[in-house]
Amino acid sequence: MGTYVVTGAALRPNRLGIGGALKQRLLDAGHSVIAVDLSDAEIMADLSTSEGRKGVVDTLAEAAPDGLDGLATCAAVGGGLATPQQLAEVNFFGTIDLINGCRDLLKRKNGSAVVVSSHTFVLWPREDIVELFLTMDRQKILEGVEQRSPRSVYASGKRALVHWMRSHVAEFAGDGIRLNTVIPGFTDTPLASREGATDEVRKAMDEFQSSIPLGQRMGKPDEVAAGIEFLLSPAASFVCGAVLYVDGGHDVNLRPGPIEY
Repeated sequence: MGTYVVTGAALRPNRLGIGGALKQRLLDAGHSVIAVDLSDAEIMADLSTSEGRKGVVDTLAEAAPDGLDGLATCAAVGGGLATPQQLAEVNFFGTIDLINGCRDLLKRKNGSAVVVSSHTFVLWPREDIVELFLTMDRQKILEGVEQRSPRSVYASGKRALVHWMRSHVAEFAGDGIRLNTVIPGFTDTPLASREGATDEVRKAMDEFQSSIPLGQRMGKPDEVAAGIEFLLSPAASFVCGAVLYVDGGHDVNLRPGPIEY
């Protein structure tokens, strides 16, 4: 059995997200899981700060000295609930800093890392913001996104994560580490809650949901978690650099025809 780290994986009643669903699947399979979240987790940390992220890496080095079999970065904040700077810190650096920081631990076990992106990465990104993220200059990024709309920063940061993953596949593979990405579609998580939404927003969400080919329904956190679990597992031992959509076929409706990813 393996040792896995999942961010955004608190098991909160009635508020199960993708990370929590993945943690439960891994536990049910007999693995050890180290959850990272603000609360209700094995490691409670604030991923919106560089100090918080470094603290997680340092704690993992002590908790798993023999190495990690896998890391899944499910932690995220939504565009309607966070500032542009928080979106950059948690969603972008909260993924990249942890993967880079855990590289040696993953190398010890020929582990796997799964970057969790979002279907919004093809809907509302701005190429100039994507390029800003890819400079990897934290101060420049935080200053550059300050006056941008949260929606465009969220989508652009998620797109930049996919670019980052693809551009580092060969480098990490040299250490025996597989990098892959899962693109969740419109999923029934706390980030997509209709609670407190206006009638206009609810109507827009219903229309968006109706364009999902498979059942015209939202995905379930466990369905996305199943895709991540596969990419983390030995069953995906030769899967490297993949971008796996778990979206009920939604992407083909949003942008039909040949695509880059």
